[in-house]
Amino acid sequence: PMNSMLKSVLSPMIGASFTLVMAPTGEVQKVEGLSKLAEKMFQSLPQDPAMAGILDGLKANLSDEAMRSQLAQVFAQFPDRPLKSGETWTTQVSTPNPMLGGLITSATSTLKAVEGEGSNRVAKIATSLTVKQDASKPAGANPMGLTVQMGDGSGDGEQVFDAGSGRLRSSVIRSTIPMSMSGAGPDGSPMSMKTSVKTTTTMELVQ
Repeated sequence: PMNSMLKSVLSPMIGASFTLVMAPTGEVQKVEGLSKLAEKMFQSLPQDPAMAGILDGLKANLSDEAMRSQLAQVFAQFPDRPLKSGETWTTQVSTPNPMLGGLITSATSTLKAVEGEGSNRVAKIATSLTVKQDASKPAGANPMGLTVQMGDGSGDGEQVFDAGSGRLRSSVIRSTIPMSMSGAGPDGSPMSMKTSVKTTTTMELVQ
């Protein structure tokens, strides 16, 4: 039943669009349109009290603000100064997560190369990530009724920045986060599982 419900919720998202606004430094400033899309999807689902907690958890993760927080962790942020090839810089982003509480994402980025001339210049950037729970910001009541614990996550990626136009041309970020969940399943039976959540976020500028 849970797999069927997840398919009903997530399938309509294929091919749908929402708006992401980024600052020139790579900071994710806002996300618009995802909350409305999610609300439309959830309205079409039959009401099932056994799934209410799980659906509330999904709604919390498919909101504009939750998505902004997630994307803030996967795009490299540039320092407000000139960079030379081979130079490395670090950034740290603290974001709330509806199920996990506060998360701290630390990124180490390196300008690997600048290629081309004039308006055709592109900068190639390599990034490594670590993701940890913020002990000072524990999660609130879990709408899914589960106890969720997260291990230390890690990731890496590559980005191509169009220095001529000042736009991010492409980005690929891969992350792995170990998690464990325990509690009662939809039918009331005990449930316990360990999983490794692997995510690949790919962005490409479409002309």
